[in-house]
Amino acid sequence: MQDMATQNPDKQKEMAKKLEEGKLSIRDWREQIQNVMSMGPISKIASMIPGLPQDLLAGSDEEGSLRMKRMIYITDSMTAEELDSDGSPFLEVGKDGKPIDLTWRITRVAKGSGTSVREVEELLCQYRMMANMAKQAGGKNGWLQAIQKMQAAAGGRGRGAGGMPTPAQIQAMQVRVTTFTL
Repeated sequence: MQDMATQNPDKQKEMAKKLEEGKLSIRDWREQIQNVMSMGPISKIASMIPGLPQDLLAGSDEEGSLRMKRMIYITDSMTAEELDSDGSPFLEVGKDGKPIDLTWRITRVAKGSGTSVREVEELLCQYRMMANMAKQAGGKNGWLQAIQKMQAAAGGRGRGAGGMPTPAQIQAMQVRVTTFTL
């Protein structure tokens, strides 16, 4: 994963800034999918994430890779306006501002990508989940900011292997979290 950051540090900084602001477009999400795909088999990536249940990524590496490729095919069939959006061009909005239906764009994207309307809907749903996580993480009151504050209180950036927090820093953060949530 460190290789990804060193290959294009400016792009990674830009993405980090967007996440801090809580703004994630479909294009940004697509780039993240491509980054994950370039890292190798999904099982290898999952094994690098501590605490991630291995059965979370159901199916073989080939199935996971095929799913991600289909996501790329779907986004390849989107216009620049759709890619740079928050997904709203795909929703028909009522007078009250609430989404009431899906637009013809989903059918066009499905036909253009050789996938089903259902797959496009699933992709948009997954995107919205990631965008909502980015919004919750970003901003002055987001959990990303809270983690950074806790890290600073615990002595700054980790001084363990690979910049990871040391056991003492983890313990200090745990104390801070319990007092923060009470």
